[in-house]
Amino acid sequence: MIAVLKRLYGFRQGRISARKYAREQQRLVARLSGIASRNIRRDINREVARVGSLIQAANQPTLTQVQNSLLESLQDTLIKHFKRCYRTVYDGNRAKYEKLVKKQVEVGTGFDFSRNDDLDRDIAEHLLLRQNYITNVSDNVASQIIETAGLLRLEGVGNDAIGRELSQRFSFLSRRRADVIARTETHAAVSTAQDRYHTRLAERYAIQVRKRWLATSDARTRSAHTQMNGTEVAMDEKFLMPNGTQMKHVGDPAGGPANTINCRCVILYVDVEDEVEDVEIDRPQEGENIFQVEEGKDGLPNGISVTQLEERISNGSITYATAKKRTAERLKAAAADDRYFDAKNKSIYRGRAVSKYGKDATPNTQKAKDPLGVKMMAAVDQLMEECDVLARKFKIPGLRGTQTLSKNSRASANMGDGVMGINMTYMRNIFQNGRQEKSNWKQGDGRDGLPFGTTSFFEDPLDRMRCIFFHEFGHHVHQIKGLQASDEYRGGKYRGKWERLIVSKWNSTAGDGAKSWREQGPSQYGRTKGVEWFAENFALWAMRRDDLLADDFKTLIKDILGDD
Repeated sequence: MIAVLKRLYGFRQGRISARKYAREQQRLVARLSGIASRNIRRDINREVARVGSLIQAANQPTLTQVQNSLLESLQDTLIKHFKRCYRTVYDGNRAKYEKLVKKQVEVGTGFDFSRNDDLDRDIAEHLLLRQNYITNVSDNVASQIIETAGLLRLEGVGNDAIGRELSQRFSFLSRRRADVIARTETHAAVSTAQDRYHTRLAERYAIQVRKRWLATSDARTRSAHTQMNGTEVAMDEKFLMPNGTQMKHVGDPAGGPANTINCRCVILYVDVEDEVEDVEIDRPQEGENIFQVEEGKDGLPNGISVTQLEERISNGSITYATAKKRTAERLKAAAADDRYFDAKNKSIYRGRAVSKYGKDATPNTQKAKDPLGVKMMAAVDQLMEECDVLARKFKIPGLRGTQTLSKNSRASANMGDGVMGINMTYMRNIFQNGRQEKSNWKQGDGRDGLPFGTTSFFEDPLDRMRCIFFHEFGHHVHQIKGLQASDEYRGGKYRGKWERLIVSKWNSTAGDGAKSWREQGPSQYGRTKGVEWFAENFALWAMRRDDLLADDFKTLIKDILGDD
């Protein structure tokens, strides 16, 4: 019977498009990852809320208690997720191969491509393989929760406030962490399920299955995986990686973090007589970009720290070329946005050159062979994408260009006509100086201890750079928000409706006896002009530092957001 099956059916699929297959697998992983991320984020947020409630009730949970509670919920969630991944893979393969057999010969043979006992056993074995990882994840997240609560207590925050602050701080962290866990576990589960299924298929029916490594063809792919692209081995063999490790399939834990974290490769399973086309596969198209900035429930961007940025650079996930390309494409697309209306091919601010619209000037000063230059390009790419999130929230066109300011310029950055001027020397100094002590000034303190600029409220170098970018984007908002097709964009004639209001309010609240906007400015610079008052408040608002905002700004920003 086995010989007949091998002769009649083999495993031959004929001509196979590697590109099409890879896209299907990437879409599958993206869809399943999305489901897992939501469920994992739910588990983390529930635990944070539980710990916050205990603290508010004057009960201090121990690290072990939080670890065990979180492990129980995460393990239950991931068991269900593994079942979903395996069943999806097994059902998909069964439908695919049964269709292939029927197409080749109309004979009923009882050829069974999947059995429930195989599925249940494989899922149980997979859970055992991933148990240590799941435990480590729950331990690390639990430690972060307890440490954050401890730091808040050292800052003098009361129990009630700690409960509220924990949820706020973890709203970003839980989403970012959940996404990483979901991508890693889904890629591992789908890849392992494919390997187990085809191993059993080859053994049970004596089919000569071979497996071929397919790497995504873009700058983000690890050089080691680019070298592996197209490598083919027998089903019972392992892939020999450039660093000497051996892997049964992509996502195999034996490859270590260097070969598994954020990997997007897939394995193509073929018969020895199949013809494979399009070995160089395209990058994912279904929003699979791992650097796509996440939005919080409030619609604001969830940023990353300088440590996370450095990790992406060190593992090869982001390169100078990738950052340069992404920023250039983003600015080019914004320059073509019809919502610039009459401003599309005109300039009225700071002598911006229309010919520079859609152009990125930052690569002119940052070199690919300079480690700090690479970091600068990666930071610009990240922050420009975060500004795009803000543009969507305010329903305005995104930034459409960058220009570099002189290293001797007194300004760290400036804004006009949707083009951001950036003093890259100033930005490099921020990163070279590392973490800085932050200001503890708060509204109500008056001028005592008032910092010159809002960057002083942040320790992380990337946060300080982010604060500058968001300040400039605040200028973009009051310059562009409200621009209509009927407006004539001409110097001396056009001024954005919100910019007019800000200047008017600034002047009208300057009288004696009035609580002027100047007195509410969160920095010395924010007390010099109305538009700078707005931009300084805007940067803090976009970074969720509501505790530092002027009361009048809170009202104003709601009005601007409501202006459709």
